[in-house]
Parts: sequence; C-alpha cells; structure tokens
Amino acid sequence: DQSYSHVLDPRTGFPVRNSVAGVTVLAPSAAVADALATGLMVLGVDAGLVLVEQLADIEALFVSRDVAGSWAMAMSSGFAAATGLEQSFASDLKNTPLP
Repeated sequence: DQSYSHVLDPRTGFPVRNSVAGVTVLAPSAAVADALATGLMVLGVDAGLVLVEQLADIEALFVSRDVAGSWAMAMSSGFAAATGLEQSFASDLKNTPLP
C-alpha cells in the first residue's frame, strides 16, 4: 500500500519520498514558517536541521515515521525552549505506533 505526499520535490517534480510526516516551524511570520515547512519537508530531517540551525529566529520540529510505524521526532536546538516543550516529549512518542 503506497502513500504519497502532497509536497512535490522541485528537483524531480514528483511527490517527496522520505520519512518526514510533518514539520512545525517557528518563525517571525506565518508566511516564512509555511514556506520553510514545505522546504524542510523536501530536505528531510538531517539536511533540514542543518539548515534551521543556520537561520536566525527559526526553530523546527520534525515528525517522521520508520518502517515499523513508530514516530520519531527531532527538534532544532532552540525548539523546546521556544515552546516550553520538554525534550523528553520526543522520547515519549518514539515507540508510539501510527494510527
């Protein structure tokens, strides 16, 4: 059973095929957050976090899934402090099966 993302990879013209299920971005404006979230979905977790760490006033939370159907979360270095979200929250969801 194949599923497809609604986000297109501009490098291929096809839907993004990576493990990222969603990205939440904190930015000075909603427009910037929306644009970055889309771009970060294309980049994936590793490259996306590298980019976010280089941008001022930007934080991000990536939610991805593994082949076993477990959630995985990765946050930029300032996301937890900016939201009051505990880093342990990511660990709590690590082994939660997808619906």
